[in-house]
Amino acid sequence: MTPGQAGTARVRVRTSVDGFDRVWRTVLERFFARHRVAGGFELNDSGATPGVVTLRLRQAVEESRA
Repeated sequence: MTPGQAGTARVRVRTSVDGFDRVWRTVLERFFARHRVAGGFELNDSGATPGVVTLRLRQAVEESRA
């Protein structure tokens, strides 16, 4: 996670699983609708489920506000 312009989130997802574009888009849209944060996010999911990645995103956002 890196700082970014207010109101803008850039996300890059690296995954070893093909065909999950729609799932990731939905997960990220929901996350950013609930958590109004700006910045650059690079996700290396290592085969993690969307729920685990969402948890890690939430933890990163909480740490950035501390």
